[in-house]
Amino acid sequence: MVRNCVLLIMAVLVPVLQSETCRAQTSGEGFALTGDKRPIIGDSLCVSSSGELSQYTFQWTRGDELGVFDDSVLSATKDYVITESDYEHWLRVTVCDMAGDTVFAKDTWISKLPVLYIDTDDGKPITSKKDYVSAKLRIQGSKEYEQQYDGKTEIRGRGTTSWAQYPQKPYKLKLDKKTSLFGFGKSKHWVLVSNFNDKSCLRNYIASELAKQLGAMGMSMTWVDVVLNGEAKGCYMLSQHIRAEKNSVDIFDWEGEAEDVADALFPAIKEAEALEDSDIKLLEKTMESNLAWVTDGMVSFKGKTYNLADYGLNNKYDITQGYLFEATGNKDGITQFTTPGNVHFEVSTPEYLSTNSEMFSYVTKFWNDFEAEYSRVPTADSPKNFSQYADMTSMIGVWLVNELLGQGDPTNSRYSYIASDGKLHFGPVWDFDCAASCWIVDPSVNYFLTLIYGHAYMYYKKWFPDPVLCQMAYDAYWDVARPFIMDCISEGGQMDAKYELFAEAGRVNDRLWGSYPSQLRPSAKPRTTEEDIEYLRSFFSKHIKFLDKHFASVQTLIEMMNTMCPYPCDPDIIDNIQDNKIMQKETDGETRKVILDGHLYIIKDNETYSIEGKRIK
Repeated sequence: MVRNCVLLIMAVLVPVLQSETCRAQTSGEGFALTGDKRPIIGDSLCVSSSGELSQYTFQWTRGDELGVFDDSVLSATKDYVITESDYEHWLRVTVCDMAGDTVFAKDTWISKLPVLYIDTDDGKPITSKKDYVSAKLRIQGSKEYEQQYDGKTEIRGRGTTSWAQYPQKPYKLKLDKKTSLFGFGKSKHWVLVSNFNDKSCLRNYIASELAKQLGAMGMSMTWVDVVLNGEAKGCYMLSQHIRAEKNSVDIFDWEGEAEDVADALFPAIKEAEALEDSDIKLLEKTMESNLAWVTDGMVSFKGKTYNLADYGLNNKYDITQGYLFEATGNKDGITQFTTPGNVHFEVSTPEYLSTNSEMFSYVTKFWNDFEAEYSRVPTADSPKNFSQYADMTSMIGVWLVNELLGQGDPTNSRYSYIASDGKLHFGPVWDFDCAASCWIVDPSVNYFLTLIYGHAYMYYKKWFPDPVLCQMAYDAYWDVARPFIMDCISEGGQMDAKYELFAEAGRVNDRLWGSYPSQLRPSAKPRTTEEDIEYLRSFFSKHIKFLDKHFASVQTLIEMMNTMCPYPCDPDIIDNIQDNKIMQKETDGETRKVILDGHLYIIKDNETYSIEGKRIK
């Protein structure tokens, strides 16, 4: 009987293995597989049934990432205890009746990581970055996480180069309901970042975590395996989506406000205008795509115009906040502008900003004024004043992240936003898969990597050498950034700990997608995941040595910047900051330097003093 069952299974499997696109998922009535929500070593996967199981035979077999299964039977009982050898493999259970017919079969991908099973409706392929495809999503748990989600979603492509050129595609997910995946906060919107270009699977994570430590924004993310329409796609980073949302970029959400106002207005006009229930979605879309109502208080819909004030709705808004920008080389956004200094931006939120001329003029003037301030030649009497426009902590934080990781792609995915304080905040940091010289055989580490490029976009060159920024950078480097990186690369540090988590998944990525993407960069030396982690460790070690030399003091940092930036710092300004430099005396360790709104202060015994020694209340 068992032999007949095996022959039947093999006959069924032949076309499955040839297509490599579908898994065994036969749902016999009354049968189920338990333990597959969080399969970990030592636990069991078990077949259950509403009826008697003694009349059935069971077979457990193991398959690789391509769906090729071994002939050997791992177990012939209704349950199977998971072993370490099962990591990054398929486990298949097949149940046959007394006649040898398969009545139930199911495949489970076993991983240390959570597994995202995404099945599009009718197996429809994902071919567009604009059009969503309906799908079902189940997020299988792991040792660290319980099952995270089981329900409807929509999925589409995302990314620029990664979508156009990489075989391991990145994706955008829109869940059916807001869910806090992995404790990252509730949202419908999530992204799957492919690790095809970053063999170490670490660059984006390190950049995001470092940014958070430095007081800038980084997205929360974790490693997952993805199974799309029954096919293993390898290791991805599941990340928060950069958008105006409480648990992402927490700024005023103009598009959310449009939806809320439309929802409040619709009941008041529905009966009088004989509108259909479905028209509410059209009203929401109308208000999102035409923001004139923000400043004039008037909404035009289906040939009629409504004054929001007549319906008791807010018609006075603060337009000095709530904008999310992406500096990019692309020029296909709905709202976009280029500064006089040739820095090109797309407005991510609100996308239809250009439909309100007052708001659009405010934003473009803000950027132009900020650019004029950081581009002018400073003098001893008139140093640059960044703090009137920008949050200086995030300025320095984002620069240090880019510098420490040697960001070599300065023209895409560089975000900033205007927050409720009316100032420009830099971040969230994003898109570091090609950082840290990952396309260079011998990494160029003996440079300020963010300053050597000739791109007009690189406004870092115009920020520096400013004494206040250099002082802030000096403190942030030694107090936060350098210790963080040294902890990452140390034996048993963060890099080692995280690699332990996804090591098996990384090796599967190597087999699925090849070693380092030589088909994109023929000159690049092929590297496996393990080799690239050591390469990344070496990059950090060498680059830190170079940076240590030039961060020896504020003076040495300014001197280096003077050789690389278009507006060298006036010696009088350098002398001025050196005269005011605080010489910390030996105390109980409670004395430290801080810079607030461009001014240098001492905090001693929880009291704040200016550089002249006056207490600040």
